[in-house]
Amino acid sequence: MRLTHLGSIALLSVALVACSSHPTKPTPVPKPVISEAEKETVAQTTEPVAEPEVEAESEAVIEERHEPGRFIAEGNASFYGAKFHGRKTASGAIFNKHAMTAAHPSLPFGTRVRVTHVRNGRSVVVTINDRGPFVKTRIIDVSRAAAEQLGMVQQGVARVRLERLP
Repeated sequence: MRLTHLGSIALLSVALVACSSHPTKPTPVPKPVISEAEKETVAQTTEPVAEPEVEAESEAVIEERHEPGRFIAEGNASFYGAKFHGRKTASGAIFNKHAMTAAHPSLPFGTRVRVTHVRNGRSVVVTINDRGPFVKTRIIDVSRAAAEQLGMVQQGVARVRLERLP
């Protein structure tokens, strides 16, 4: 009986030593499968600028009027991040962050729009060459150059007024 007891202790000791000298590898967690369409959607909706505090940002369009020959809207604007520079826009043009261009959800490509920063009164004229923004609380995405002239780079998002030009 004593021999059996010692044999059990010996086997237990060997098992413990074996376990301690060979750490077990963690079971790998499978990566989620993301389709190309989902990747494109994420790429389009990812905004590199931080969300600043903007009054009533939950309302995308405060005012929108269609007057003969003119389109006027007021709401929030953001600007394209640097990662889009050199990529194709929805119109087929290559995005240039130094050009005076913008993305709008519905205005025809080639439409010229005056964008005025409501708080500081600065304005620029941009040409629509892309679709967007893909954030529901915004009405237009402008290029970095336009954002600099509007004085909205530090904020990231600004309240603007849009006016379609003839």
